[in-house]
Amino acid sequence: MRAVERVPSLLHNLARLGLVWFSREEVSDPLDYQVLEAQPVDVPVGVSRRRLRFVRRSVHLTPFGEDFCRAAFGDGPAQR
Repeated sequence: MRAVERVPSLLHNLARLGLVWFSREEVSDPLDYQVLEAQPVDVPVGVSRRRLRFVRRSVHLTPFGEDFCRAAFGDGPAQR
């Protein structure tokens, strides 16, 4: 993704529009996040990287989000 710093606001807007919901449960395999956690992070001044906390949860489409994706992107590659 080109604008990683925008991810929180983008996810917030998708949830606000009712397209996604966030699981409260931890993901089943935290190793899936190792690549992301190893990436450099811009840490605000005065905050140490050791104090950062990663939240490993999943994002799901709502039924409305599924309908939206079908309308916007079609049901498959054969759609024109």
